[in-house]
Amino acid sequence: MRGTHATSEIGWIAVAACLLAASCTDTDVRDAGRAAPDDATVTVSEGGSLTVGAVTVDIPPNAVDSDGTLAVRVVEDDTPPPEGTQPAGEVVDIDLAGADLTGSATISFSVEGGLDGTPFVAGLDEDTWSAVATRSDGDDVVATTEHLSTFGLFVLSDKQVDAWLAELSAGAWSDSTAGSAAPACDATGQLSDDGYEVTSSGGDRVQWCVGYAGGEPVLKLDNNRGYGIVVSHDRGLAPRSAPWVPPIVLANPLQWGLWWGVWTAGASPGASVFPVHGGDAADFAVSLSPGSSTTLRTMTSPATFVIDTLDSAVAAHLRVASALGVAEADDEARQEVLKALAQTDCALAALQPGGLLARYPSPLSMDWLSAATDWAFACTGEAVTEVYGEGLGSLVTESVLNSASRGAETMATDPFFAELASGTLGYEVSVTKSGPAVGYDTRISLRGFGPIEAGMTVREAEEAANVTFTIEDFDTFEGYCYYATIDGLEGINFMVGNAGGVSSDPKAGIIGSVVTWESGWSTLSGIQVGDSEVKVLDTYGDQIYLQPHVYDLFGWYFWYEPLDAEDREYAVKFEISGEGRVTGIHAGLRDYVAAIEGCA
Repeated sequence: MRGTHATSEIGWIAVAACLLAASCTDTDVRDAGRAAPDDATVTVSEGGSLTVGAVTVDIPPNAVDSDGTLAVRVVEDDTPPPEGTQPAGEVVDIDLAGADLTGSATISFSVEGGLDGTPFVAGLDEDTWSAVATRSDGDDVVATTEHLSTFGLFVLSDKQVDAWLAELSAGAWSDSTAGSAAPACDATGQLSDDGYEVTSSGGDRVQWCVGYAGGEPVLKLDNNRGYGIVVSHDRGLAPRSAPWVPPIVLANPLQWGLWWGVWTAGASPGASVFPVHGGDAADFAVSLSPGSSTTLRTMTSPATFVIDTLDSAVAAHLRVASALGVAEADDEARQEVLKALAQTDCALAALQPGGLLARYPSPLSMDWLSAATDWAFACTGEAVTEVYGEGLGSLVTESVLNSASRGAETMATDPFFAELASGTLGYEVSVTKSGPAVGYDTRISLRGFGPIEAGMTVREAEEAANVTFTIEDFDTFEGYCYYATIDGLEGINFMVGNAGGVSSDPKAGIIGSVVTWESGWSTLSGIQVGDSEVKVLDTYGDQIYLQPHVYDLFGWYFWYEPLDAEDREYAVKFEISGEGRVTGIHAGLRDYVAAIEGCA
Protein backbone atom coordinates (compact mmCIF):
# COMPACT_ATOMS: atom_id res chain seq x y z
CA MET A 1 0.00 0.00 0.00
CA ARG A 2 1.06 3.61 -0.38
CA GLY A 3 2.01 5.69 2.67
CA THR A 4 1.84 9.50 3.07
CA HIS A 5 4.62 12.11 3.07
CA ALA A 6 5.18 14.08 6.28
CA THR A 7 5.22 17.85 5.81
CA SER A 8 8.27 19.89 6.68
CA GLU A 9 6.25 21.59 9.45
CA ILE A 10 5.54 18.29 11.15
CA GLY A 11 9.20 17.41 10.77
CA TRP A 12 10.36 20.56 12.59
CA ILE A 13 7.81 20.00 15.36
CA ALA A 14 9.26 16.49 15.81
CA VAL A 15 12.78 17.87 15.96
CA ALA A 16 11.81 20.46 18.55
CA ALA A 17 10.06 17.86 20.71
CA CYS A 18 13.06 15.61 20.48
CA LEU A 19 15.45 18.35 21.57
CA LEU A 20 13.22 19.45 24.49
CA ALA A 21 13.18 15.88 25.70
CA ALA A 22 17.02 15.99 25.69
CA SER A 23 17.08 12.42 24.42
CA CYS A 24 17.95 12.86 20.73
CA THR A 25 20.79 11.22 18.84
CA ASP A 26 22.23 12.63 15.60
CA THR A 27 20.37 9.96 13.68
CA ASP A 28 17.11 10.91 15.40
CA VAL A 29 17.52 14.55 14.36
CA ARG A 30 18.38 13.66 10.72
CA ASP A 31 15.51 11.17 10.40
CA ALA A 32 13.05 13.47 12.11
CA GLY A 33 13.51 16.04 9.35
CA ARG A 34 12.96 13.51 6.58
CA ALA A 35 9.75 12.53 4.93
CA ALA A 36 8.11 9.47 6.39
CA PRO A 37 8.73 6.35 4.27
CA ASP A 38 6.14 4.78 2.06
CA ASP A 39 5.66 1.10 2.79
CA ALA A 40 4.07 -2.03 1.42
CA THR A 41 3.51 -5.55 2.66
CA VAL A 42 5.74 -8.27 1.26
CA THR A 43 4.76 -11.93 1.49
CA VAL A 44 6.69 -15.09 0.79
CA SER A 45 4.11 -16.39 -1.68
CA GLU A 46 3.42 -13.19 -3.62
CA GLY A 47 6.39 -10.90 -3.00
CA GLY A 48 5.64 -7.22 -3.09
CA SER A 49 6.11 -3.98 -4.99
CA LEU A 50 6.30 -0.32 -4.03
CA THR A 51 6.59 2.82 -6.15
CA VAL A 52 7.80 6.11 -4.69
CA GLY A 53 8.16 8.95 -7.15
CA ALA A 54 10.16 7.65 -10.13
CA VAL A 55 11.45 4.61 -8.25
CA THR A 56 9.83 1.18 -8.12
CA VAL A 57 11.10 -1.66 -5.94
CA ASP A 58 9.97 -5.18 -6.81
CA ILE A 59 10.50 -8.28 -4.69
CA PRO A 60 9.40 -11.44 -6.51
CA PRO A 61 7.64 -14.41 -4.85
CA ASN A 62 9.82 -16.68 -2.71
CA ALA A 63 12.58 -14.04 -2.43
CA VAL A 64 12.05 -13.45 1.34
CA ASP A 65 12.19 -15.84 4.27
CA SER A 66 8.98 -14.54 5.89
CA ASP A 67 6.30 -11.91 5.48
CA GLY A 68 7.53 -8.38 6.12
CA THR A 69 7.17 -4.67 5.35
CA LEU A 70 9.01 -2.96 2.50
CA ALA A 71 9.74 0.73 3.14
CA VAL A 72 11.11 3.24 0.61
CA ARG A 73 12.03 6.83 1.40
CA VAL A 74 13.43 9.56 -0.87
CA VAL A 75 16.44 11.16 0.83
CA GLU A 76 19.01 13.81 0.21
CA ASP A 77 22.62 12.66 0.22
CA ASP A 78 25.83 14.64 -0.24
CA THR A 79 28.13 11.65 -0.78
CA PRO A 80 30.27 12.39 -3.90
CA PRO A 81 29.04 10.44 -6.94
CA PRO A 82 31.29 7.85 -8.62
CA GLU A 83 34.19 9.38 -10.55
CA GLY A 84 33.23 10.92 -13.87
CA THR A 85 29.49 10.57 -13.24
CA GLN A 86 26.57 12.83 -12.41
CA PRO A 87 23.40 12.17 -10.37
CA ALA A 88 20.50 11.47 -12.70
CA GLY A 89 17.60 10.75 -10.35
CA GLU A 90 16.43 10.43 -6.79
CA VAL A 91 18.31 8.78 -3.94
CA VAL A 92 16.22 6.32 -1.95
CA ASP A 93 16.61 4.40 1.30
CA ILE A 94 15.12 0.92 0.99
CA ASP A 95 14.41 -1.20 4.05
CA LEU A 96 12.74 -4.56 4.63
CA ALA A 97 11.37 -5.00 8.17
CA GLY A 98 10.43 -8.35 9.66
CA ALA A 99 12.03 -10.40 6.89
CA ASP A 100 15.35 -11.14 5.20
CA LEU A 101 15.91 -11.00 1.47
CA THR A 102 16.92 -14.46 0.27
CA GLY A 103 16.72 -13.79 -3.49
CA SER A 104 17.13 -10.80 -5.75
CA ALA A 105 15.11 -7.60 -5.85
CA THR A 106 14.86 -5.13 -8.74
CA ILE A 107 14.99 -1.35 -8.44
CA SER A 108 13.63 0.57 -11.42
CA PHE A 109 14.28 4.26 -12.01
CA SER A 110 11.95 5.81 -14.56
CA VAL A 111 13.78 8.22 -16.88
CA GLU A 112 12.02 10.57 -19.25
CA GLY A 113 13.77 11.99 -22.29
CA GLY A 114 16.84 9.76 -22.12
CA LEU A 115 20.28 10.45 -20.70
CA ASP A 116 23.51 11.54 -22.36
CA GLY A 117 25.74 8.62 -21.47
CA THR A 118 25.47 5.29 -19.72
CA PRO A 119 22.92 5.25 -16.86
CA PHE A 120 23.45 2.94 -13.91
CA VAL A 121 22.28 2.35 -10.38
CA ALA A 122 24.74 2.43 -7.49
CA GLY A 123 24.46 1.39 -3.87
CA LEU A 124 25.93 3.35 -0.98
CA ASP A 125 28.39 1.33 1.09
CA GLU A 126 30.38 3.09 3.83
CA ASP A 127 30.24 6.49 2.15
CA THR A 128 31.19 5.06 -1.25
CA TRP A 129 28.93 4.52 -4.23
CA SER A 130 29.39 1.22 -6.09
CA ALA A 131 27.55 0.25 -9.25
CA VAL A 132 25.21 -2.71 -9.15
CA ALA A 133 24.07 -4.89 -12.03
CA THR A 134 22.07 -2.58 -14.26
CA ARG A 135 20.21 -2.83 -17.55
CA SER A 136 18.05 -0.46 -19.58
CA ASP A 137 14.45 -1.42 -20.30
CA GLY A 138 12.76 1.22 -22.41
CA ASP A 139 12.48 4.36 -20.27
CA ASP A 140 13.48 2.46 -17.15
CA VAL A 141 16.93 1.82 -15.72
CA VAL A 142 16.64 -1.45 -13.82
CA ALA A 143 19.08 -2.71 -11.20
CA THR A 144 19.24 -6.14 -9.63
CA THR A 145 20.48 -6.51 -6.07
CA GLU A 146 20.63 -9.10 -3.31
CA HIS A 147 20.73 -6.56 -0.49
CA LEU A 148 18.73 -3.45 0.33
CA SER A 149 20.28 -0.15 1.41
CA THR A 150 20.60 3.30 -0.16
CA PHE A 151 20.50 3.51 -3.95
CA GLY A 152 20.83 6.26 -6.50
CA LEU A 153 20.67 6.75 -10.26
CA PHE A 154 23.76 8.12 -11.99
CA VAL A 155 24.98 8.63 -15.54
CA LEU A 156 28.50 8.13 -16.86
CA SER A 157 28.86 10.73 -19.59
CA ASP A 158 30.06 9.81 -23.06
CA LYS A 159 32.51 12.72 -22.98
CA GLN A 160 34.17 11.40 -19.85
CA VAL A 161 34.63 7.89 -21.26
CA ASP A 162 35.88 9.36 -24.54
CA ALA A 163 38.43 11.40 -22.59
CA TRP A 164 39.66 8.33 -20.69
CA LEU A 165 40.04 6.30 -23.88
CA ALA A 166 41.79 9.17 -25.66
CA GLU A 167 44.26 9.42 -22.80
CA LEU A 168 44.96 5.68 -22.83
CA SER A 169 45.25 5.64 -26.62
CA ALA A 170 47.70 8.52 -26.62
CA GLY A 171 49.92 6.60 -24.24
CA ALA A 172 49.70 3.33 -26.17
CA TRP A 173 50.26 4.79 -29.64
CA SER A 174 52.62 7.65 -28.90
CA ASP A 175 55.17 8.07 -31.66
CA SER A 176 57.10 10.91 -30.10
CA THR A 177 60.88 10.75 -29.97
CA ALA A 178 61.38 14.19 -28.46
CA GLY A 179 63.92 14.10 -25.66
CA SER A 180 64.72 10.41 -26.17
CA ALA A 181 68.42 9.78 -25.65
CA ALA A 182 70.30 7.08 -27.53
CA PRO A 183 71.65 4.16 -25.48
CA ALA A 184 75.29 4.34 -24.46
CA CYS A 185 77.95 2.14 -26.09
CA ASP A 186 81.64 2.09 -25.17
CA ALA A 187 84.52 2.58 -27.61
CA THR A 188 82.37 3.49 -30.59
CA GLY A 189 85.36 5.11 -32.25
CA GLN A 190 87.21 1.80 -32.23
CA LEU A 191 84.67 0.29 -34.62
CA SER A 192 86.12 1.83 -37.77
CA ASP A 193 89.65 0.93 -36.66
CA ASP A 194 88.52 -2.69 -36.39
CA GLY A 195 86.99 -2.67 -39.86
CA TYR A 196 83.31 -2.20 -38.95
CA GLU A 197 80.94 0.06 -40.86
CA VAL A 198 77.45 0.93 -39.61
CA THR A 199 74.60 2.31 -41.72
CA SER A 200 70.97 2.96 -40.83
CA SER A 201 67.68 4.35 -42.04
CA GLY A 202 67.09 8.06 -41.62
CA GLY A 203 65.04 9.49 -38.79
CA ASP A 204 64.88 8.65 -35.12
CA ARG A 205 61.99 6.23 -34.75
CA VAL A 206 64.29 4.05 -32.68
CA GLN A 207 67.48 4.94 -30.87
CA TRP A 208 70.55 2.74 -31.18
CA CYS A 209 74.29 2.53 -30.83
CA VAL A 210 77.01 0.10 -31.90
CA GLY A 211 80.11 -0.23 -29.78
CA TYR A 212 81.79 -2.59 -27.37
CA ALA A 213 80.74 -4.31 -24.15
CA GLY A 214 83.18 -6.58 -22.34
CA GLY A 215 85.54 -6.27 -25.29
CA GLU A 216 82.97 -7.65 -27.76
CA PRO A 217 81.01 -5.64 -30.36
CA VAL A 218 77.35 -5.04 -29.49
CA LEU A 219 74.32 -3.33 -30.98
CA LYS A 220 71.95 -1.72 -28.48
CA LEU A 221 68.43 -0.68 -29.37
CA ASP A 222 65.89 1.44 -27.47
CA ASN A 223 62.26 1.30 -28.58
CA ASN A 224 61.28 4.87 -27.77
CA ARG A 225 57.79 4.43 -29.15
CA GLY A 226 54.77 3.91 -26.96
CA TYR A 227 53.87 0.69 -28.78
CA GLY A 228 55.58 -2.64 -29.30
CA ILE A 229 57.73 -3.54 -32.27
CA VAL A 230 59.21 -6.73 -33.64
CA VAL A 231 62.94 -6.84 -34.34
CA SER A 232 63.92 -9.09 -37.24
CA HIS A 233 67.64 -9.84 -37.38
CA ASP A 234 69.94 -11.89 -39.57
CA ARG A 235 72.64 -14.24 -38.44
CA GLY A 236 75.55 -12.39 -36.93
CA LEU A 237 73.34 -10.87 -34.22
CA ALA A 238 72.53 -12.79 -31.04
CA PRO A 239 70.18 -11.38 -28.36
CA ARG A 240 71.86 -10.64 -25.03
CA SER A 241 68.56 -9.91 -23.27
CA ALA A 242 65.32 -11.87 -22.90
CA PRO A 243 62.50 -11.09 -25.36
CA TRP A 244 59.30 -9.47 -24.23
CA VAL A 245 56.51 -11.98 -23.71
CA PRO A 246 53.06 -10.35 -24.06
CA PRO A 247 50.80 -10.47 -20.97
CA ILE A 248 48.06 -12.32 -22.85
CA VAL A 249 50.57 -15.09 -23.63
CA LEU A 250 51.67 -15.26 -20.00
CA ALA A 251 47.99 -15.62 -19.11
CA ASN A 252 47.75 -18.69 -21.34
CA PRO A 253 51.20 -20.07 -22.30
CA LEU A 254 49.61 -22.77 -24.44
CA GLN A 255 48.80 -20.08 -27.00
CA TRP A 256 52.45 -19.08 -27.48
CA GLY A 257 52.81 -21.19 -30.62
CA LEU A 258 49.75 -19.57 -32.17
CA TRP A 259 50.96 -16.06 -31.33
CA TRP A 260 54.45 -16.81 -32.62
CA GLY A 261 53.14 -17.32 -36.12
CA VAL A 262 51.63 -13.84 -35.97
CA TRP A 263 54.83 -12.35 -34.49
CA THR A 264 56.93 -13.52 -37.42
CA ALA A 265 54.65 -12.04 -40.08
CA GLY A 266 56.72 -9.86 -42.40
CA ALA A 267 60.12 -11.11 -41.20
CA SER A 268 62.73 -11.86 -43.82
CA PRO A 269 63.13 -15.56 -44.74
CA GLY A 270 65.63 -17.19 -42.39
CA ALA A 271 65.67 -14.20 -40.02
CA SER A 272 65.03 -14.46 -36.29
CA VAL A 273 62.45 -12.28 -34.55
CA PHE A 274 62.60 -10.59 -31.18
CA PRO A 275 59.60 -8.68 -29.71
CA VAL A 276 60.42 -5.40 -27.91
CA HIS A 277 57.74 -3.71 -25.81
CA GLY A 278 57.12 0.02 -26.01
CA GLY A 279 59.79 1.88 -24.02
CA ASP A 280 61.96 -1.24 -23.59
CA ALA A 281 65.51 -1.91 -24.79
CA ALA A 282 67.30 -4.87 -26.39
CA ASP A 283 70.99 -5.73 -26.75
CA PHE A 284 72.54 -7.90 -29.46
CA ALA A 285 76.03 -9.37 -29.66
CA VAL A 286 77.63 -8.78 -33.07
CA SER A 287 79.58 -11.73 -34.49
CA LEU A 288 80.88 -11.20 -38.04
CA SER A 289 83.73 -12.62 -40.03
CA PRO A 290 85.58 -10.33 -42.44
CA GLY A 291 83.53 -9.55 -45.50
CA SER A 292 80.22 -10.40 -43.86
CA SER A 293 77.35 -8.20 -42.77
CA THR A 294 74.16 -8.41 -40.78
CA THR A 295 71.03 -6.30 -40.59
CA LEU A 296 68.56 -5.53 -37.82
CA ARG A 297 65.10 -4.44 -38.91
CA THR A 298 62.30 -3.09 -36.77
CA MET A 299 58.67 -3.30 -37.82
CA THR A 300 55.17 -3.19 -36.55
CA SER A 301 53.37 -6.47 -37.07
CA PRO A 302 49.79 -7.73 -36.75
CA ALA A 303 50.73 -9.18 -33.37
CA THR A 304 52.24 -5.98 -31.97
CA PHE A 305 49.23 -3.94 -33.08
CA VAL A 306 46.68 -6.39 -31.71
CA ILE A 307 48.45 -6.95 -28.39
CA ASP A 308 48.87 -3.22 -27.79
CA THR A 309 45.22 -2.71 -28.72
CA LEU A 310 44.20 -5.49 -26.33
CA ASP A 311 46.21 -3.82 -23.58
CA SER A 312 44.41 -0.54 -24.30
CA ALA A 313 41.04 -2.30 -24.30
CA VAL A 314 41.73 -4.00 -20.96
CA ALA A 315 42.95 -0.72 -19.46
CA ALA A 316 39.85 1.10 -20.76
CA HIS A 317 37.45 -1.45 -19.28
CA LEU A 318 39.23 -1.41 -15.93
CA ARG A 319 39.31 2.39 -15.95
CA VAL A 320 35.53 2.49 -16.24
CA ALA A 321 35.10 -0.41 -13.81
CA SER A 322 37.23 1.42 -11.26
CA ALA A 323 35.23 4.64 -11.62
CA LEU A 324 31.99 2.74 -11.08
CA GLY A 325 33.36 0.93 -8.05
CA VAL A 326 33.18 -2.45 -9.78
CA ALA A 327 36.89 -3.27 -9.57
CA GLU A 328 40.28 -1.76 -8.87
CA ALA A 329 42.33 -0.88 -11.94
CA ASP A 330 45.37 -2.74 -10.60
CA ASP A 331 47.62 -5.50 -11.90
CA GLU A 332 45.63 -8.22 -10.16
CA ALA A 333 42.44 -7.18 -11.96
CA ARG A 334 44.35 -6.88 -15.22
CA GLN A 335 45.72 -10.40 -14.92
CA GLU A 336 42.27 -11.75 -14.12
CA VAL A 337 40.77 -10.16 -17.23
CA LEU A 338 43.71 -11.25 -19.41
CA LYS A 339 43.37 -14.84 -18.23
CA ALA A 340 39.67 -14.82 -19.11
CA LEU A 341 40.45 -13.08 -22.40
CA ALA A 342 42.98 -15.71 -23.46
CA GLN A 343 40.32 -18.40 -23.06
CA THR A 344 37.46 -16.67 -24.86
CA ASP A 345 36.15 -18.24 -28.03
CA CYS A 346 36.75 -15.00 -29.93
CA ALA A 347 40.47 -14.97 -29.03
CA LEU A 348 40.99 -18.61 -29.98
CA ALA A 349 39.05 -18.22 -33.22
CA ALA A 350 41.11 -15.20 -34.31
CA LEU A 351 44.35 -17.19 -34.00
CA GLN A 352 43.16 -20.18 -36.02
CA PRO A 353 43.76 -20.53 -39.78
CA GLY A 354 41.30 -18.23 -41.50
CA GLY A 355 40.86 -16.13 -38.35
CA LEU A 356 41.43 -12.39 -38.17
CA LEU A 357 45.04 -12.69 -37.01
CA ALA A 358 45.88 -15.34 -39.60
CA ARG A 359 44.63 -13.46 -42.65
CA TYR A 360 46.21 -10.05 -42.50
CA PRO A 361 47.29 -8.07 -45.55
CA SER A 362 50.88 -6.96 -46.11
CA PRO A 363 51.29 -4.12 -45.59
CA LEU A 364 48.50 -3.75 -43.08
CA SER A 365 45.44 -1.93 -44.38
CA MET A 366 43.22 0.59 -42.63
CA ASP A 367 40.29 -1.81 -42.95
CA TRP A 368 42.28 -4.53 -41.16
CA LEU A 369 43.41 -2.15 -38.41
CA SER A 370 39.80 -1.09 -37.88
CA ALA A 371 38.55 -4.70 -37.81
CA ALA A 372 41.33 -5.71 -35.40
CA THR A 373 40.46 -2.80 -33.09
CA ASP A 374 36.78 -3.75 -33.07
CA TRP A 375 37.72 -7.36 -32.36
CA ALA A 376 40.08 -6.44 -29.49
CA PHE A 377 37.51 -4.31 -27.68
CA ALA A 378 34.63 -6.73 -28.25
CA CYS A 379 36.71 -9.72 -27.14
CA THR A 380 37.86 -7.85 -24.03
CA GLY A 381 34.23 -7.03 -23.32
CA GLU A 382 33.41 -10.74 -23.32
CA ALA A 383 36.21 -11.36 -20.83
CA VAL A 384 35.08 -8.51 -18.54
CA THR A 385 31.53 -9.85 -18.59
CA GLU A 386 32.86 -13.31 -17.73
CA VAL A 387 34.87 -11.94 -14.79
CA TYR A 388 32.35 -9.49 -13.31
CA GLY A 389 29.06 -11.07 -14.33
CA GLU A 390 26.44 -10.25 -16.92
CA GLY A 391 25.02 -7.22 -15.13
CA LEU A 392 28.16 -5.35 -14.04
CA GLY A 393 30.33 -6.59 -16.92
CA SER A 394 27.80 -5.55 -19.54
CA LEU A 395 27.44 -2.15 -17.87
CA VAL A 396 31.17 -1.51 -18.14
CA THR A 397 31.45 -2.99 -21.63
CA GLU A 398 28.55 -0.96 -23.03
CA SER A 399 30.12 2.38 -22.16
CA VAL A 400 33.58 1.35 -23.41
CA LEU A 401 32.38 -0.15 -26.71
CA ASN A 402 30.24 2.89 -27.47
CA SER A 403 33.23 5.13 -26.91
CA ALA A 404 35.56 2.88 -28.93
CA SER A 405 33.06 2.97 -31.79
CA ARG A 406 33.11 6.75 -31.76
CA GLY A 407 36.91 6.75 -31.67
CA ALA A 408 37.12 4.35 -34.61
CA GLU A 409 35.46 6.94 -36.80
CA THR A 410 38.55 9.15 -36.49
CA MET A 411 41.09 6.36 -37.09
CA ALA A 412 40.83 6.60 -40.87
CA THR A 413 41.87 10.26 -40.80
CA ASP A 414 44.63 9.90 -38.21
CA PRO A 415 48.05 10.43 -39.89
CA PHE A 416 49.77 7.97 -37.55
CA PHE A 417 47.40 5.09 -38.32
CA ALA A 418 47.59 5.90 -42.02
CA GLU A 419 51.37 5.58 -41.80
CA LEU A 420 51.04 2.38 -39.78
CA ALA A 421 48.71 0.90 -42.41
CA SER A 422 51.10 1.83 -45.23
CA GLY A 423 53.89 -0.23 -43.70
CA THR A 424 56.38 2.67 -43.69
CA LEU A 425 57.24 2.54 -39.98
CA GLY A 426 60.15 0.14 -40.46
CA TYR A 427 63.76 0.90 -39.57
CA GLU A 428 67.08 -0.76 -40.40
CA VAL A 429 70.57 -0.83 -38.90
CA SER A 430 73.27 -2.73 -40.80
CA VAL A 431 76.74 -3.68 -39.56
CA THR A 432 79.43 -4.74 -42.03
CA LYS A 433 82.96 -5.98 -41.34
CA SER A 434 85.42 -5.18 -44.08
CA GLY A 435 86.72 -8.00 -46.29
CA PRO A 436 85.51 -10.15 -49.17
CA ALA A 437 81.80 -10.89 -49.43
CA VAL A 438 81.66 -14.07 -47.37
CA GLY A 439 79.04 -14.14 -44.65
CA TYR A 440 75.53 -15.05 -43.74
CA ASP A 441 74.26 -13.64 -47.03
CA THR A 442 76.64 -15.77 -49.10
CA ARG A 443 74.92 -18.51 -51.07
CA ILE A 444 75.91 -22.06 -51.87
CA SER A 445 76.86 -22.54 -55.54
CA LEU A 446 77.60 -25.54 -57.71
CA ARG A 447 81.35 -25.07 -57.15
CA GLY A 448 81.35 -23.99 -53.53
CA PHE A 449 80.63 -20.98 -51.35
CA GLY A 450 81.27 -17.47 -52.67
CA PRO A 451 84.96 -17.09 -53.54
CA ILE A 452 85.69 -20.44 -51.88
CA GLU A 453 85.67 -23.14 -54.57
CA ALA A 454 85.97 -26.89 -54.31
CA GLY A 455 89.50 -27.84 -55.32
CA MET A 456 91.17 -25.08 -53.29
CA THR A 457 93.32 -25.92 -50.33
CA VAL A 458 92.06 -24.68 -46.98
CA ARG A 459 94.89 -22.12 -46.91
CA GLU A 460 93.98 -20.87 -50.40
CA ALA A 461 90.36 -20.53 -49.31
CA GLU A 462 91.42 -18.49 -46.26
CA GLU A 463 93.34 -16.10 -48.49
CA ALA A 464 90.57 -15.86 -51.09
CA ALA A 465 87.87 -15.09 -48.52
CA ASN A 466 89.99 -13.31 -45.88
CA VAL A 467 88.67 -15.70 -43.22
CA THR A 468 90.09 -18.14 -40.73
CA PHE A 469 89.20 -21.82 -40.83
CA THR A 470 89.02 -24.12 -37.82
CA ILE A 471 89.94 -27.74 -38.52
CA GLU A 472 87.75 -30.43 -36.98
CA ASP A 473 88.24 -34.21 -36.66
CA PHE A 474 91.64 -34.16 -38.43
CA ASP A 475 92.94 -37.26 -36.65
CA THR A 476 89.70 -39.25 -36.75
CA PHE A 477 90.43 -40.65 -40.23
CA GLU A 478 94.20 -40.22 -40.06
CA GLY A 479 94.11 -37.02 -42.10
CA TYR A 480 92.54 -38.56 -45.20
CA CYS A 481 89.21 -36.82 -44.66
CA TYR A 482 88.06 -34.17 -42.17
CA TYR A 483 85.94 -31.07 -41.85
CA ALA A 484 86.65 -27.34 -41.60
CA THR A 485 84.45 -24.45 -40.51
CA ILE A 486 84.78 -20.69 -40.93
CA ASP A 487 85.24 -18.79 -37.68
CA GLY A 488 82.17 -16.62 -37.00
CA LEU A 489 79.86 -18.46 -39.42
CA GLU A 490 77.68 -21.15 -37.90
CA GLY A 491 76.00 -23.98 -39.76
CA ILE A 492 78.22 -24.09 -42.88
CA ASN A 493 80.79 -26.90 -43.16
CA PHE A 494 83.52 -27.89 -45.62
CA MET A 495 84.55 -31.47 -46.34
CA VAL A 496 88.32 -31.69 -46.83
CA GLY A 497 90.45 -34.52 -48.23
CA ASN A 498 94.05 -35.29 -49.08
CA ALA A 499 93.90 -36.80 -52.54
CA GLY A 500 97.66 -36.46 -53.04
CA GLY A 501 98.55 -38.15 -49.79
CA VAL A 502 98.32 -37.38 -46.10
CA SER A 503 99.96 -34.14 -44.97
CA SER A 504 100.77 -33.09 -41.44
CA ASP A 505 99.44 -29.65 -42.33
CA PRO A 506 95.60 -29.83 -42.20
CA LYS A 507 95.29 -26.54 -44.10
CA ALA A 508 97.06 -28.13 -47.05
CA GLY A 509 94.03 -30.39 -47.57
CA ILE A 510 91.74 -29.95 -50.57
CA ILE A 511 88.20 -28.64 -50.05
CA GLY A 512 85.91 -31.15 -51.71
CA SER A 513 82.43 -29.89 -50.89
CA VAL A 514 80.39 -27.47 -48.83
CA VAL A 515 77.72 -29.00 -46.57
CA THR A 516 74.90 -27.64 -44.42
CA TRP A 517 72.12 -29.20 -42.40
CA GLU A 518 70.68 -25.91 -41.09
CA SER A 519 68.09 -23.53 -42.53
CA GLY A 520 69.18 -20.03 -43.51
CA TRP A 521 71.88 -21.14 -45.96
CA SER A 522 70.44 -21.22 -49.45
CA THR A 523 71.61 -22.10 -52.93
CA LEU A 524 71.91 -19.51 -55.68
CA SER A 525 68.36 -20.46 -56.69
CA GLY A 526 67.02 -19.95 -53.17
CA ILE A 527 66.63 -23.52 -51.89
CA GLN A 528 67.45 -24.06 -48.20
CA VAL A 529 67.01 -26.70 -45.52
CA GLY A 530 63.35 -26.95 -44.60
CA ASP A 531 62.01 -26.30 -48.10
CA SER A 532 59.68 -28.83 -49.69
CA GLU A 533 60.69 -31.33 -52.31
CA VAL A 534 58.06 -29.73 -54.56
CA LYS A 535 59.93 -26.43 -54.39
CA VAL A 536 63.17 -28.17 -55.37
CA LEU A 537 61.53 -29.83 -58.37
CA ASP A 538 59.80 -26.60 -59.41
CA THR A 539 63.10 -24.72 -59.15
CA TYR A 540 65.42 -27.11 -61.06
CA GLY A 541 62.94 -29.02 -63.22
CA ASP A 542 64.47 -31.62 -65.56
CA GLN A 543 67.96 -31.10 -64.13
CA ILE A 544 66.99 -33.14 -61.05
CA TYR A 545 67.30 -36.91 -60.95
CA LEU A 546 66.28 -39.09 -58.01
CA GLN A 547 68.22 -41.66 -56.01
CA PRO A 548 66.63 -43.62 -53.12
CA HIS A 549 67.86 -42.60 -49.70
CA VAL A 550 70.13 -45.15 -48.06
CA TYR A 551 68.84 -44.71 -44.51
CA ASP A 552 65.34 -43.24 -44.89
CA LEU A 553 62.95 -45.79 -46.39
CA PHE A 554 60.72 -43.04 -47.79
CA GLY A 555 63.47 -40.50 -48.42
CA TRP A 556 65.42 -39.51 -51.55
CA TYR A 557 68.57 -37.87 -52.78
CA PHE A 558 67.77 -35.20 -55.37
CA TRP A 559 70.80 -34.66 -57.64
CA TYR A 560 71.18 -31.45 -59.60
CA GLU A 561 72.96 -32.10 -62.90
CA PRO A 562 74.68 -29.09 -64.55
CA LEU A 563 74.21 -28.62 -68.29
CA ASP A 564 77.61 -27.17 -69.15
CA ALA A 565 80.35 -29.67 -69.93
CA GLU A 566 82.97 -27.80 -67.87
CA ASP A 567 80.77 -28.24 -64.79
CA ARG A 568 80.26 -31.99 -65.09
CA GLU A 569 82.72 -32.80 -62.31
CA TYR A 570 80.58 -30.77 -59.90
CA ALA A 571 77.14 -31.55 -58.48
CA VAL A 572 74.59 -30.47 -55.88
CA LYS A 573 72.79 -33.08 -53.80
CA PHE A 574 69.67 -32.39 -51.70
CA GLU A 575 68.82 -34.84 -48.94
CA ILE A 576 65.02 -35.30 -48.84
CA SER A 577 63.28 -36.81 -45.81
CA GLY A 578 60.32 -39.13 -45.89
CA GLU A 579 58.17 -36.12 -45.02
CA GLY A 580 59.23 -34.45 -48.26
CA ARG A 581 61.52 -31.78 -46.77
CA VAL A 582 65.12 -30.80 -47.53
CA THR A 583 67.31 -31.91 -44.59
CA GLY A 584 70.78 -31.33 -46.06
CA ILE A 585 72.58 -29.69 -48.98
CA HIS A 586 75.93 -30.84 -50.44
CA ALA A 587 77.72 -28.96 -53.28
CA GLY A 588 81.14 -29.24 -54.88
CA LEU A 589 83.22 -31.99 -56.47
CA ARG A 590 81.02 -34.91 -57.45
CA ASP A 591 83.02 -37.59 -55.66
CA TYR A 592 82.80 -35.71 -52.35
CA VAL A 593 79.11 -34.91 -52.82
CA ALA A 594 78.42 -38.60 -53.51
CA ALA A 595 79.91 -39.72 -50.18
CA ILE A 596 76.83 -41.01 -48.37
CA GLU A 597 78.36 -40.86 -44.90
CA GLY A 598 80.73 -37.96 -45.50
CA CYS A 599 84.11 -38.78 -43.99
CA ALA A 600 82.76 -41.84 -42.16
